[in-house]
Amino acid sequence: MPAAAWATLIIAALIIAITALGLLRVIFHLRAIRKTLVATTGGVQAVAQLTSTVPERLTSVNASWNYMFSPPGRRPPAGSWATR
Repeated sequence: MPAAAWATLIIAALIIAITALGLLRVIFHLRAIRKTLVATTGGVQAVAQLTSTVPERLTSVNASWNYMFSPPGRRPPAGSWATR
């Protein structure tokens, strides 16, 4: 085999090896980014849960709030569920 063929094979092997190393680095960087995003998403969900609105079981509180701050012409009639 001529020397030019060997040189071509060696250069091609080096290019393939360097490309493979670069791709492995990208894979490891993406894995690290994924771990960070999973942790961030978990933290955001925890904050969202802690700062959620008043649960539905406290409807009387919500109704009283709505009654107190609704305009007089739009208040529910006395004795309705919203005034209890």
